[in-house]
Amino acid sequence: MKCPYSKNELILEAIKLESKFTDGNADKILKMVISLDKKFTDDRAVLNKKVSKYHGISVESLCSSQNYDRLIEIFKDSLMEQFRNDLKKELELKEKESWAIIWVCYESLKEGK
Repeated sequence: MKCPYSKNELILEAIKLESKFTDGNADKILKMVISLDKKFTDDRAVLNKKVSKYHGISVESLCSSQNYDRLIEIFKDSLMEQFRNDLKKELELKEKESWAIIWVCYESLKEGK
């Protein structure tokens, strides 16, 4: 999934968002991120079952597909889109604001925070 905003746009949006958040909102975001992380960190067998169900194919067909990596990517993109929509709904965010939160979460994970 490609973000439609530049890094600088997301940084500026994240700075603007800071004043909007209370501890309650931060807790909601953390719970949502933990839930999303669990969906991404399944072992390969569980992930294959979820991906095959999402695409309406058998696990055997998925695993033998030359498009295996792409099918996994499509599934993960759908999880991210669902997460973004949940963020927007739960926290009453605009499009760019939801992307900014995802960017902040991603950067924090990269840095191990």
